[in-house]
Amino acid sequence: MYVLITSKPNEYQAIPGEGLSPVKQFDYFFFNKKRSVFTIAEVTGPGARVVIQEVGENGTRNSIPVKFFESFESVQAAEKELASLAQAGAMDTELVESEVA
Repeated sequence: MYVLITSKPNEYQAIPGEGLSPVKQFDYFFFNKKRSVFTIAEVTGPGARVVIQEVGENGTRNSIPVKFFESFESVQAAEKELASLAQAGAMDTELVESEVA
């Protein structure tokens, strides 16, 4: 099983926690400005969680079970969903595969 997690630069970072293994990562650009980072992660253990860390000195940190995330049977299914989410009609959008952090 795979999940898709999202980070937003200068707002929050989604960090694969214990029981998750990042597989692929994509940068999402809207009118040439990086807006999000999407990570496809494989669920590798029970009790898998995603840590959401707000940016900033007093940023809060939350640990969320993957059961609250949409799951996919394969990397390809997650990529297909991501491609449909990233399309905004005639808008200037781009999804670029990047190095997994």
